[in-house]
Amino acid sequence: MLFELFLIASVGFLGSFGHCAGMCGPIAIAFSLTQTQTPDRWAALRFHLLLNLGRLTSYAVVGAAIGAMSSLLVASGQLAGLGSAWRQGMAIGLGFIL
Repeated sequence: MLFELFLIASVGFLGSFGHCAGMCGPIAIAFSLTQTQTPDRWAALRFHLLLNLGRLTSYAVVGAAIGAMSSLLVASGQLAGLGSAWRQGMAIGLGFIL
């Protein structure tokens, strides 16, 4: 069980680099370039803090919603009496889709 959690965490950690390099980096650079006209350092700092706070908050809300839905699906599968092999197959299949 611990090894499986380590593998899941490793895949998530390593996959995040491509995501950040491909999406988050260019978005942060584009927002930074819009602030070059502002000579005030505090305004620029406030802008970047609010940008990252909004980004982190939105990721947390989406992650919590997906976690709640998956928890509901697991609980409903257990109540319906679906076998664990079927649930594991679905998890693997959905992992490949993601």
